[in-house]
Amino acid sequence: MRFVNSFRFRLAALFGALALVIGLAVTLSVEELAARSMTASSGEQLLGVTRSIAGTLTANLGERTREIELVAASPIIAEGDWDRPSLRVWMDAVKSSYRPYAWMGLADVSGRVVVAADGLLQGGDVSQRPWFVTGLERTFIGDVHEALLLAEKLGSDGAEPLRFIDFAAPVTGPGGEVRGVVATHLHWSWIESVVREALPRAASDAGVEVFVVGANDEVLYPFGSAGRAALPLELPARGFDVTEAVDEMAWLVASAPVDAPLAEDLAWRIVLRQPVEMALAEVTDLRRNLLLIGVPVIGLFVLLGWWFAVAFSRPVEELARVARRIDEGDEAASFPERSGIHELRHLAISLRGMTATLIRRRRELEQTNQSLEQMVASRTAQLQEANCRLEVLSSTDALTQLANRRRFDAALAEEWARARRNGDALGVILIDLDLFKAYNDGYGHVAGDACLRQVGALLAGKVRRAGELAARYGGEEFVVLVSQTDKVALAQLAEFIRQAFEDAAIEHEDSPFGHVTASLGIAVCVPDGEAAPAALVERADAALYRAKEAGRNRVEA
Repeated sequence: MRFVNSFRFRLAALFGALALVIGLAVTLSVEELAARSMTASSGEQLLGVTRSIAGTLTANLGERTREIELVAASPIIAEGDWDRPSLRVWMDAVKSSYRPYAWMGLADVSGRVVVAADGLLQGGDVSQRPWFVTGLERTFIGDVHEALLLAEKLGSDGAEPLRFIDFAAPVTGPGGEVRGVVATHLHWSWIESVVREALPRAASDAGVEVFVVGANDEVLYPFGSAGRAALPLELPARGFDVTEAVDEMAWLVASAPVDAPLAEDLAWRIVLRQPVEMALAEVTDLRRNLLLIGVPVIGLFVLLGWWFAVAFSRPVEELARVARRIDEGDEAASFPERSGIHELRHLAISLRGMTATLIRRRRELEQTNQSLEQMVASRTAQLQEANCRLEVLSSTDALTQLANRRRFDAALAEEWARARRNGDALGVILIDLDLFKAYNDGYGHVAGDACLRQVGALLAGKVRRAGELAARYGGEEFVVLVSQTDKVALAQLAEFIRQAFEDAAIEHEDSPFGHVTASLGIAVCVPDGEAAPAALVERADAALYRAKEAGRNRVEA
């Protein structure tokens, strides 16, 4: 990993990357230019073949059109005697003269077939057929369609259904009046022979596929591709184009219209497509040759880059080795000043001076840090001691040296949560000195404070078990918090405290008892999820109130 991150490796990698980028740029540029040129050339060739097929098909359609017009104008039909047997013989001969003809017949103006080759559909009604309707007005070329009336009579010779293209022309009398329509149905297989003759063998060997496309880009030929051939969604009306990937392939596509007479009846186009990889096979060969040449050239540039990297990096690596020794604690290491590169020589001199300065300052800094650490340790100890004293002061009542109200509230919340988790009982004893206002009025506030200090000492001596806390609640009120207790034990502790006041016998002339007494209220509960800690204190306060009402100097629960 250190070698990969070294200056030498990165410099060599830079030379290699530049060689690779330049080589790839040249290769891609040449390949792009060649691909464009080859695409244009292949597209023009493909378009030429497309136009040739379209021209052949146009000429063939023109011949069929002229032929049906000649049949319509022939004297044997124009004479009007359509019942003669010789007309049927003549029509059989005309139909047989061109093999793709599937049917030929003559219909009168009512749409009844009066004569037909081979007698097929003779006497039938064709008045609703498009070729008849349009043929009464002009020469007609009908689009390819499946056989209807002739399907059963002629049958199909393969998997492809029987399909026809219709030619029709009006038959006129001497006065120009329309007397009927002559028509022929051409086998659609005729298109295959036209395409086969027009398509060069070299194009077929190069993967070129031919399609006859009708209106709405419907594939008419070949039948196996009808509805399934993956042609572009938008075919070029004329010319050629490279399509996006279709059927996971890219295609070079050329299109040319069939400009036959009456072409508006057809809207046919000849579409040729060729896989781009075959159309641009020469570009693929060029790419391979460029790679064969480029890889050794790039390798040579990488070797040259490595040689230059070694020459440039060796002095820098020497400086880095000395710096590493100094960093490891070898203060005697010295930067070399001899170098063929002027800048590196001056850099070594500057580093030597800078290193000496840093070593001196580091020693001074270590001494300073040592004295600072000692000072910080001393101040930290003092601060911790002060914080401990402050914590005690903040939670202790200054007069009685018992816990203050703040300490009691925190302990109550903590013990309440613990008792709720463990399902233990928690008790509170609320203590109020009887007639203490009268004591202050009679003996003075100094004596009152002394009395409170005695009470604090008394409680501190009686409440000493783990889980018990005595606190000054406010004024002459005190409170005791007891954990893991019950009502009997709590009442016994409260009575023990009350008796302690009796035993202390602090003089109080204004009390009916002659000495300081206290009234105590106790409350015990097992905390649940709904009650608050303050509810326990409120219950103890209510019990204290009852003790006062009952005559003082007593315990109420």
